[in-house]
Amino acid sequence: MVEEIISAPVQPDAQPDLQPGAAECRMGLKCFMDPIPKEREGFQYFQTAVEKGFVKAYVLLGDCYLFGKGIAKNERQGIELIWTGAELGDSNAQFTLGFHIKNGLMVVQDHTEGYMWLKKAAEGGHKNAQCNVAMCYEFGEGVEQDEKEAFFWYKKAAGRGHPYAQYKLGIFYEEGRGVEQDINEAALWYKLAAKQGNVDAQKKLEELHD
Repeated sequence: MVEEIISAPVQPDAQPDLQPGAAECRMGLKCFMDPIPKEREGFQYFQTAVEKGFVKAYVLLGDCYLFGKGIAKNERQGIELIWTGAELGDSNAQFTLGFHIKNGLMVVQDHTEGYMWLKKAAEGGHKNAQCNVAMCYEFGEGVEQDEKEAFFWYKKAAGRGHPYAQYKLGIFYEEGRGVEQDINEAALWYKLAAKQGNVDAQKKLEELHD
């Protein structure tokens, strides 16, 4: 999970290290990005960042506890930290919490509550959350099934470069689900997904050209 989270900016402001704890969080991320990760050192940086109140560090510290990175594994402590980050408004924490709750990972499974947290993250622009919210609407998990809403959220995630969402958007256009059928538009999204290595999208492109 840390490896996924570090792909997003820790602090998008023009002067990112002005917030208390931001510099420590950034140093912690660098420790995990090293060819030989310095997990204990990274954990300590995240811990300091949390102590200084840097919201984006909660999910990173929580992840260390969940998977025993730099500290003894403690799932309860990990979930509590992630939950705190989610309540404080961090979209990474909201996505992580929602994903765990929806799928019953280290917590009691609850589709409705999982959807709620995923939706909060999606509304904050988190592309993985947007794709997961789309799936909730597509399959009626935690929310009433609604293909128009599924299309809306797949399009949001696809527009932010999410390959699976691009593939699913292609399907919705090809089959006219939640949107008027448009084979050309379907092919466009299949092509974008295929460029990112989505094998199913590549197969769809081949089928359209047969």
